[in-house]
Amino acid sequence: DDGRKPMEKKLLSKGSHQDIYVARPTDALPSWVAPGDVLQGALVLDKDKEAVSSMKVLYVAPPKSTAKNGDDEKSETKKKEDSLEDVVFKAKLGHLASLRTKNATVYKEIATTLMDERPESVPLLTEMLTFALEGPLPDGEADNEDQVRLAEVEKVYNQSLKENGGPIDPLALAQYFGLNEPDKDELDADDEAKELDKDMKEKR
Repeated sequence: DDGRKPMEKKLLSKGSHQDIYVARPTDALPSWVAPGDVLQGALVLDKDKEAVSSMKVLYVAPPKSTAKNGDDEKSETKKKEDSLEDVVFKAKLGHLASLRTKNATVYKEIATTLMDERPESVPLLTEMLTFALEGPLPDGEADNEDQVRLAEVEKVYNQSLKENGGPIDPLALAQYFGLNEPDKDELDADDEAKELDKDMKEKR
């Protein structure tokens, strides 16, 4: 028993207040819920006036826990190795970064090709964002630098959104870091949770 329990019925006198803390579910999640799914519910203070007394509550499903047999088993966990495709892509990304301040035309051509290859690559999107902020301006646009860079940043941001084929889900990120970020002990005990935490921080 970790102290979590449903809130009991309570009447508040005028001017008083009651702190309410929303914890993770007390029951097991349904079997069809996958890690990263966002579950939606509502906190209703007055069922007779639900329209004006309810608040949406979101919960990101964490990685499913796996049984651990001590440090020996954990030490034997195989680390993911980069595939040949990953190594080649990283090399292309390094070449793209080297062109950031040299040739904007070639940079954009290569960036477009890489986006077609891996539209969900966070490192690629990060590099493109750096170019939007630091890359050379088009001829004749020096006086409009802020507007030009803002437009480029907005373009990269839109490409990064999951709804546009990118890897970023702002709602899931806000929920993970706002209400459901695991502590260090949980991460140390679960490799899947540690991998999800790394992925979320990279996307943030």
